[in-house]
Amino acid sequence: MLQIKIKNKLKTIFNPVYLKIDSSNHVHNVIKSFKYHLNIIIVSDNFINQDFITRHRSIYNALTNELINDIHALSLHTYTIKEWKKL
Repeated sequence: MLQIKIKNKLKTIFNPVYLKIDSSNHVHNVIKSFKYHLNIIIVSDNFINQDFITRHRSIYNALTNELINDIHALSLHTYTIKEWKKL
């Protein structure tokens, strides 16, 4: 399954303390064979001293193949551990 593949890839690269990947295909009337609408929340200190754009670019780079082949829409929420604790 795509979500497991993405989860494993992000765990390996970013070593997150929290990672949640949800599909919102059911909201968008997406047929199962079509591309995914995903929402990712990732908390990692790999994001320390990185701005919003740099964080997102690093995830886009990690998921290049999936973005080209499998993902239609991607919502990213990236936090350091310190930022996450403030929420």
